[in-house]
Amino acid sequence: MPGVERDAWVADPAVAWQILLEADLEQVPDVAVLQSRVDALNTTLGSPTSEVVSSSDPVVLRSRMSQGSSVAVAVGISDRHLVISAQHHYLDGLALLTVLGSVTDSTVRSSARGTAGRDVVAPGLRTLLQRLGEVVFTPPARIARARTHASKDRTAPDVFARVSVPRSVVPADLVHAAVAATGAFNTRAGARRRRTAIAIGVSQVDGASAGLGDHSALLRLRDLEGRSREEVARLVREAPLQPAPVPSGTGVLIRVATKVALRLFGRRLGSTLLVSHLGSVTAPRGLVSSLSFHPVTGGGSGVSVGAVELGGTTTLSARARAHQHTPESLAALLDDVVAGLPS
Repeated sequence: MPGVERDAWVADPAVAWQILLEADLEQVPDVAVLQSRVDALNTTLGSPTSEVVSSSDPVVLRSRMSQGSSVAVAVGISDRHLVISAQHHYLDGLALLTVLGSVTDSTVRSSARGTAGRDVVAPGLRTLLQRLGEVVFTPPARIARARTHASKDRTAPDVFARVSVPRSVVPADLVHAAVAATGAFNTRAGARRRRTAIAIGVSQVDGASAGLGDHSALLRLRDLEGRSREEVARLVREAPLQPAPVPSGTGVLIRVATKVALRLFGRRLGSTLLVSHLGSVTAPRGLVSSLSFHPVTGGGSGVSVGAVELGGTTTLSARARAHQHTPESLAALLDDVVAGLPS
């Protein structure tokens, strides 16, 4: 089967563009079966394949699977804990659920509604220059770095934290809570909290239609301090999609300018925090007992928050670069997010 056609990929080279889905399974397929299914997925996607990774420590496994790779899909296991890693150029968050279904020979779906038909910010040199103007004159706030114990190695694997809440969390409420959490977190650290910008990872297809492929897009909301939950919900509903860094058919000038901007201003081009919610997931009874989703980390803060609901429990995860943050600082940030959610 021919590989999936993809546009040219231009992205911040400092970021590991691996998205992760973790699942605690009731029963794990045999390794040889897993391997054959991973091989088939990579063949479909036009990618080389990789061996299924095994580890006795799920934390070590996650760390290993989060590092950069050109392989479309990789899978690791630690007892009944399964980690799926995908190169974001090939697959988006909802596609990870399709991969989970494929490697477990089941059907896994999400309630995510997608953003089909939403307006898109006009791509082009003018849009790029506007973003560069923001970088120079009104850069977004950054989440304060951990003061101690952050790795000095800029190539160290990302760090993670996770927490579960026993209820549904809608994306707009998660965004509103993330804004409040950023403010509280930065206030304790004595850091700036003005000009909070939240990037929201979304899909352009709904969960029922999702398959293998990258249908992701971004919404971007600025200056959210003091906004009510209702105001944030309205902004999330109305925000246009941000253009891809290099849309299909883009000229050489914009492509080169984007690469230069990412290299020179990568720490200031992004948002304060990226948030992405996979929705409420349904899977066959007895297949999976928990899920967590880890989007990529980009921008100056280098922090993302992923969310996924399974069986009425929403799991929130925070992910960040190890030279800026620690698992303990991310756990504190997640505690602030939970505190900001409606009860």
